[in-house]
Amino acid sequence: MSDLSLTFEELYEEVEKFLGTYSSGSASATDLADAKFIVNRAYSRYCSYWDWTFLSQERTLEIIDGVYKYELPSDFSYFVGHKFTFDADGSYPDIVERMPLQIKELRSDANYENYPMYYALQAGSYHKSTGQGWEVWFYPIPDSAYTLHYSCKINPQKLVDAGDIPIGGADMSDCLLELCLAYAEQNKDEKMLVHNEVVNSILGPAKVMDSRRRSTQLGNLSDGLRVLDIDGDSVHSGNVIVSS
Repeated sequence: MSDLSLTFEELYEEVEKFLGTYSSGSASATDLADAKFIVNRAYSRYCSYWDWTFLSQERTLEIIDGVYKYELPSDFSYFVGHKFTFDADGSYPDIVERMPLQIKELRSDANYENYPMYYALQAGSYHKSTGQGWEVWFYPIPDSAYTLHYSCKINPQKLVDAGDIPIGGADMSDCLLELCLAYAEQNKDEKMLVHNEVVNSILGPAKVMDSRRRSTQLGNLSDGLRVLDIDGDSVHSGNVIVSS
């Protein structure tokens, strides 16, 4: 690890120290399991407390001829932007969102193959070893192989190995650490004292810091069109997605 991010081991050792179960040798299996559980529960809270920029990811989906249903990655949470785009050759319009029932109705009315125009998010299979899955349906049925691009929010995977680094980067480590200690304080001591107060004071600056990563200026589109030597009248006038 080259930056100042805290590892999973460093986080659960701090929890052990707070609970008085830390040992320079090896902690008991029960104490270690408790500390790891606390860190992962706090990690889950940390990821859900705020619309963190680092939870928004760009993904690629390869679709093939004749298949309309595809499983999404196990860390998928929800779509951002509500559209799929094709590779940037300008040949196809964006694929826009519909409800699963609408996709079913379209398929029952005219089940044919073409480039996809619509998609729908649908709950997929649930497996007790991997959890709830999600899948995406397309209409029309793809008539060829296409590379599609989309944006989504993710649910980071559970921290397991000692060297695992939580999502968010070094500047979020203190925030996560205080959440771990606050969770331990509340659930082991059954009190909301020092570390819960620290969390309240540290979350605000963490949100401000993260907000600095967001795009806030769209700029003058007409200027951009002139630079690119594009005729503004010929540009598609659909929705422009701006980070907020």
